Amino acid sequence: MATYQATAGQKLYYATASTMASKIELVGITSTPDKGGEPDTVDLSIISEKFKRALTGQQSMDVMTYEYAPDFTPSSGSVALVSALLAAGEVWFYEEYVEGSGDKLGAGILYKGIAKSASMSGQQGNNAQTAAFYTQLTGDSIYVS
Repeated sequence: MATYQATAGQKLYYATASTMASKIELVGITSTPDKGGEPDTVDLSIISEKFKRALTGQQSMDVMTYEYAPDFTPSSGSVALVSALLAAGEVWFYEEYVEGSGDKLGAGILYKGIAKSASMSGQQGNNAQTAAFYTQLTGDSIYVS
């Protein structure tokens, strides 16, 4: 199993189909969320036995936060792209970790979700303004190599 590590060049796309046909790149992404996580456990311990037992339970489908640098350029800036994403409803997201070639995507993670909301930070002193949008999984992640 390959180990993926986000590096310079990581990209985030969304599209209405899992094939990522007509994909749209969300530009200016500055951080991406953790994926997956440890599932809950169901305790099946028998008090007369020495060791505890547990079954793997359900895994939570957390809200994931993507931070980005706001660019207010009409129609092509990050703010306009996130606004379109919020209006799109349920879509497929693809985080590309290893750059592909041509129309072929590189290694990454594909999952179905919906962008629920967005926020814009205030700006103070010499600090750059930041923004974020929040997605919720609507299906399981699919790891693509």
